[in-house]
Amino acid sequence: GLAIEVADSSHTRDRFDKGPIYAAAGIPVYWVVNVVDRQVEVYTDPDPAADTGYRTVRLFGPADAVPVELDGAVVGTVPVAEVLA
Repeated sequence: GLAIEVADSSHTRDRFDKGPIYAAAGIPVYWVVNVVDRQVEVYTDPDPAADTGYRTVRLFGPADAVPVELDGAVVGTVPVAEVLA
C-alpha cells in the first residue's frame, strides 16, 4: 500500500522514472524522502500517464508530520524531522 524511496542524488530518477512504475503497479501512496531539500514528498492518486505517475503531490518539511495512509485510511503520522535524522 505504500512505497518509500530515499533520494539524495537519485531524486529525479525516483520522481520521474520510479513514480510511474509504482503508479502502474497500483501503489496508492508513494513517498520520496528528499534528503537534499529536507522534505518528504507524498504522491497520491496514481495515474501512470502523469509526469510523476501521480496526480497529487504534497510536500512536508522538517516541522511537519507526514500522515501514514494505508488502504485509504490514515493510521498514524511520522515527524519529518525524525525521518531526516
